[in-house]
Amino acid sequence: MNILKINSSPMGDNSTTRRLTADFVAQIAQKNSSVDVVERDLAAQQVPLLSAETIGAFYTPPQSLAADQQALIALSNEMVDELETAQVIVIGAPMHNFSINGQLKTYIDQIARVGRTFQYTENGPQGLLTGKQVFVLVASGGDYTSGPYSKMDHLTGYLKTVLGFVGLSQVTFVQCPNMAGSEEAKASSVASATAQIAELTAKLSE
Repeated sequence: MNILKINSSPMGDNSTTRRLTADFVAQIAQKNSSVDVVERDLAAQQVPLLSAETIGAFYTPPQSLAADQQALIALSNEMVDELETAQVIVIGAPMHNFSINGQLKTYIDQIARVGRTFQYTENGPQGLLTGKQVFVLVASGGDYTSGPYSKMDHLTGYLKTVLGFVGLSQVTFVQCPNMAGSEEAKASSVASATAQIAELTAKLSE
């Protein structure tokens, strides 16, 4: 099983999403005899913002790329290669200001590539990263999973849309809310997320 683990939190050992992604991958490894894990740490190796030159290189036919254009999109190509190879993609996505953080947004901007991860057809855009399972582990300070505050959650809807756009339509979210709450609330939330992870990894191994 080829797994791509993507962490975006800048909080290091204090990150809830990093602990959850590590737990998710560890549980898969325990249940499967052969697991190949590739890790992409968006805080340790920051992904550059798009520039006009990078966008121009994205739209240049591969055989026509100049040396400087090839250098500009080398990291993007590497990250797309990782997505293409992976069967299971595990994303740690802390909620920052009601949506994804900057690290994850710049990653998405670099891998949403016409001709690589999606293409335009006569029936509209078509995602090319099909047949993969994606698990997004979300941690948030408050609880935006239901009730009056749910409309403030711009993370899950955005990720579902943009991942689906590149063909990643099989997306499961594991929520870990209330991380800015009491110690009891935090412990309960982590326990619930951990239990969900155990169920999901068990199904993956069936």
